[in-house]
Amino acid sequence: LIRNHPELTACLSQLTKETNSAFFELTSKHLLYKAWELLVSQGVPCFAKANDTRLKEIKTAIDYIKPNYSQKITLDQLAESANMSKVYFCRKFTEIVGVSPIHFLMQTRIENSCHMLKNTNIGIGKIAMECGFSSFSYYSEVFKKIMGCTPQSYRHKPASGIPSHN
Repeated sequence: LIRNHPELTACLSQLTKETNSAFFELTSKHLLYKAWELLVSQGVPCFAKANDTRLKEIKTAIDYIKPNYSQKITLDQLAESANMSKVYFCRKFTEIVGVSPIHFLMQTRIENSCHMLKNTNIGIGKIAMECGFSSFSYYSEVFKKIMGCTPQSYRHKPASGIPSHN
């Protein structure tokens, strides 16, 4: 199954290498979400229920989030992109992806901000805005909830064992 998916193979390979990392739990969670995202976004059929005809629509919503994460995105927009009602979309997205659409959007924004924190000298407030957060305080709150540390401390941690943007 994964031999035909080089990104997934690399992700799972990295997961097996991180067992002794000081950030094992954080890194593992990040890599597992990434693997799940790759499986869903590539439409791997064994990860959808046989009677689930909505996988393609959920993939459309994920494909909408990826290039637009820095913009204001509402549940209404995501549901519309998947041709579903908002309530049904939230239920199906969570069922298929394993997290709510808003949580997935926040993870995508935080993942991109991590890349910027490690690879640029852009100020943290500007990174927050460029990644779609309306305020620095909300960004910091979400960042800490997902990453377990503040953006400032993340920026200064050694790169080893910390999830990277692929």
